[in-house]
Amino acid sequence: MKLALVFAAAAGVAGLIGASIGLRELPVESGKGAQAPANGAPADSVVTDGVEVFRRAFWRHPAPDDRIVHAERREWLDQGDVSRWSWFIEVEPSAGLTAHLVEGNAFGLSATNEFAGSGPEWFPTSAEGFRILGSEGARMVLLVNEERIFATGSGAGFRAAAEVPSQPRAEPVAEIGRLPDQSPPDP
Repeated sequence: MKLALVFAAAAGVAGLIGASIGLRELPVESGKGAQAPANGAPADSVVTDGVEVFRRAFWRHPAPDDRIVHAERREWLDQGDVSRWSWFIEVEPSAGLTAHLVEGNAFGLSATNEFAGSGPEWFPTSAEGFRILGSEGARMVLLVNEERIFATGSGAGFRAAAEVPSQPRAEPVAEIGRLPDQSPPDP
């Protein structure tokens, strides 16, 4: 119960903050033939606002000296809800971003050789010349060298809440009797 109240309060505060700073429209290009998921369908929307993609990818705002070269977030919808997403970003990082992502290992990534090499035309198809850091199952991958960070991530989106099964109702007792006058026998 207390946890539900904490989440409700946090959602309310987040809504007030969002309303106070003014939410802006994102540049969205619908159905632009973005890379398709395994089922072959093109993305329903593609967001190319670098700051917004950076924020959703790295869970922080870019510093003034982080230069976002390219960015793209793709979303696939199912009945209006995001069912799958992926993002790609190319950044000329500040020392602070490199320290946060690589040295600080903010996302718990480890050195790997896993790199699929797919994405927008500006995203590398080979990891040659880069240090590769990735999550288990390659859901997030960073390609890092002295000048650039290329990063990608993907996920399954949000699922609708499952219905709570109805509990069988107990039959009402017509008359409550008295308890026995003595204890039950010992076994």
